[in-house]
Amino acid sequence: MTSPRLRMRLLEAVAFLVLAAPAFAQERITLDEAVRRATARNPTALVAEQEIRRAEGILKEVRAPALPILTANGIVTRNDAERDLAGRPIAPLSSRSANLNLTVPLFVPQRWLAWSHAGDQVDIARISLEDARRFVAVATARTYITVMAQHRLVQVTTQARDSARAHLDDAHARFEVGSGNRLDEVRARQELATDEAQLAQAEANLVRAREALGVLVAAEGPIEVTEQLALAAPPAPDDALREAEESRPDVRASRQRAEAARRVLRDSWADYLPLLTAVVQPFYNSNTPTISSVPESGRPAPRCGAPSKPSGERTRASRLQGRRRVSRTRRST
Repeated sequence: MTSPRLRMRLLEAVAFLVLAAPAFAQERITLDEAVRRATARNPTALVAEQEIRRAEGILKEVRAPALPILTANGIVTRNDAERDLAGRPIAPLSSRSANLNLTVPLFVPQRWLAWSHAGDQVDIARISLEDARRFVAVATARTYITVMAQHRLVQVTTQARDSARAHLDDAHARFEVGSGNRLDEVRARQELATDEAQLAQAEANLVRAREALGVLVAAEGPIEVTEQLALAAPPAPDDALREAEESRPDVRASRQRAEAARRVLRDSWADYLPLLTAVVQPFYNSNTPTISSVPESGRPAPRCGAPSKPSGERTRASRLQGRRRVSRTRRST
């Protein structure tokens, strides 16, 4: 018959296999794979990518008023009978008409500058995408290394727990044979309890780090790391600072925002300039002439307009707001 001690060991083994099964099924990836998946799937990077499309859509919307506009209309009319007045037709039995309306902007500085400013926002969105991907990659790499460090901490804490347990067994054995005292056994038991608490905390932190890595790479569960990791040697401090100022996407994006705000403030003078557009409106009627219509004709006409000049207080407030935006952007650079 199986002894109670053997049955207890079998139950412990089964429980260990059941609890460790999810850990055995965890996906194990390398650092390069984790960074690649995070930059491709993480919502932060995806939102930044969609911001580029949003900026491009705004660019197309702002560009439209600065381009020629062509519209066309066609009408076909069928009456029950001809209408005449004093023997002259005024409404034929059927009539057809069509017209075109071509508007060509000739001098529209406000629209041209708005087009240029919208292009600056597209460039900023593209640099911001690089910054978002860099942020996600750095967070993923740090979490990956955190998982590796927690593995090492669990191993060290496990060894400390085993050593404390062996120390407790030795202190208890010496107390049983009379060569030790009760105080040594109590101290050894306290040390074992402390190491077990630290081991439980380390294992909990390891689980959290795995879950965080799984969230960063947009996986369905926790992610396990490989055992070996080769990191390149860091550059010299001066070279690192110089490279950060020249190549870091967040620094470049801040500078680009400051430059874009400065251009908007600089180009505010265009709001006071007039607009000049050319309009051509050819039209066609049916070949049956009437008193009130001719078969075909057209009328080109230039149009010139000037924007309404805002009040002095409003102008000063607008320029002050632009200067504040420029200074705030420069401070954040």
